[in-house]
Amino acid sequence: MDWREGGDRKRVHFCDRDRAKEFLRLKEDVLERRRVGLGYVQEKTIEQFEKLFMENYPKQAQLAPYTVSSYHYALSSCIVPWFTKRLTDRGQVVPLMSLVRPDDVIAFIDEHLKFRSSKTVQNLHGVLSRFFQKALDNKVVLENPVSLVTRPKHIPIQSRTTVDDSDSDATLALADEITRRAIIVMAGTGCRLGELLALRRENFDLKRHVVHVLSNVEHPTKNYQSRTTPISDVVEGLVAGIPTGEKIIPISRGGLQKKFLRIQGKGCSRKWMLHELRHTYISKMLEAGVDKARVMSWVGQKTSKATDIYTHVMKRDVEAFRNLVSIGGEYIGKPAEVIELSKFRSPDGHQNFDHQEKPLITTSYQGLAAREQGFEPR
Repeated sequence: MDWREGGDRKRVHFCDRDRAKEFLRLKEDVLERRRVGLGYVQEKTIEQFEKLFMENYPKQAQLAPYTVSSYHYALSSCIVPWFTKRLTDRGQVVPLMSLVRPDDVIAFIDEHLKFRSSKTVQNLHGVLSRFFQKALDNKVVLENPVSLVTRPKHIPIQSRTTVDDSDSDATLALADEITRRAIIVMAGTGCRLGELLALRRENFDLKRHVVHVLSNVEHPTKNYQSRTTPISDVVEGLVAGIPTGEKIIPISRGGLQKKFLRIQGKGCSRKWMLHELRHTYISKMLEAGVDKARVMSWVGQKTSKATDIYTHVMKRDVEAFRNLVSIGGEYIGKPAEVIELSKFRSPDGHQNFDHQEKPLITTSYQGLAAREQGFEPR
């Protein structure tokens, strides 16, 4: 396809005749609008502008690395595929940014509200709005269709879903080493996925039986505060064989989620998400009689001012509560015997957690709850 623009000759090659005809029609429309003095746009597909956006916007806005990864995930996994399919199903041969209408944005929000929380959809709405605002600033679209759509309201979730022990055991049996690490650490500490990915071996103090979840510029926690959380014997056994300086999860968020999605729901009563392990940790702690303020300080949630009383994890607290929630013990060690770890292999044949040399004693949260009945926190 050849044409002249601003005195220069330009050429684009196409492998599909329909795409070439559609491009010619759009280019003629742009040239005509420019000739008569009307507004015009630089035609970019959604995928093309997504690459330009991610190359430039994070630097201009000086976004933190964690925020950049969130933008990348929202655009590449949710927004770009959905709107590309939407335009293609509507009969558009080339999914251009300028073809997105407000009703497309409404359909995007309505569909995602069916299986995502309202807070997550609010975040997607914000990313989508900035995405099209930058497109408007760079004359890729004539208007921002997101600005014409009302931001969805946040509806607080009344109840949290937890993971049954049978479901977590079924998933652990199928998981590879990295996924198994993630499940055991999240279930034993109640940390969020982003906090888990930032943890290194030196964050774990095995003498005090705690993990220090640090908040910094590169990896901030949700409430921007560092905290200390007790860890179980199972988590200690897992971490003990990891060299100092190495990340607990040495892959990206996307890589871990892909590994987990391959085995999600297999052999389980339902499909569950990694974040539900955090809900399970909190629920079991509260059911076992641990006071709410103490649990909220361990997991980094915002509570009433009474939470400020329990800002430090005392040694007595660690010994009393650190084994209340622990899964995956059969992959680390058993009382009075050392497990033959060679039989625990991932689907790709790699051996898992072969660093354990001595047995570890783990205690169920029910037994500890009975032992600590009547315990008065200081």
